[in-house]
Amino acid sequence: MNFRGLEQERGSYAYSRVREIKDEEWAGDYKSYVKSAPTLILTNGLAQALAFYRSKKKKKPYERLFEDIDLWMRSRYYSPGESCGGKNVNNALEWLIHCASSMEVLEATQDVLDLLNWFKRFVDAMIEKESGGG
Repeated sequence: MNFRGLEQERGSYAYSRVREIKDEEWAGDYKSYVKSAPTLILTNGLAQALAFYRSKKKKKPYERLFEDIDLWMRSRYYSPGESCGGKNVNNALEWLIHCASSMEVLEATQDVLDLLNWFKRFVDAMIEKESGGG
């Protein structure tokens, strides 16, 4: 796939995922979390950011953001049930911890940051609500 094709794929994926939730009552919080995600990833790392989102899974906007990133990474980096180091991998966080090389972590991190640029554009354009505080 060429660069332009990958950018179009990211944009299409982000658009469809944001469109699905734009009218949810928690969409304002989701918008806020999407916009702050790149800073969290750059400060703490992709695995740590995903672990944070996973730990907050009782809050729908965090759960959805984890799912959005996980589904994207699943389409590009791993298959559910894949075995690495004797462990079955079921999500992006597990893949990063058990399977990914340092180079794969760097590639995946940049890929997710590029994806989040599209998400940020679409949450700004499609979600008018502002964060309700969490």
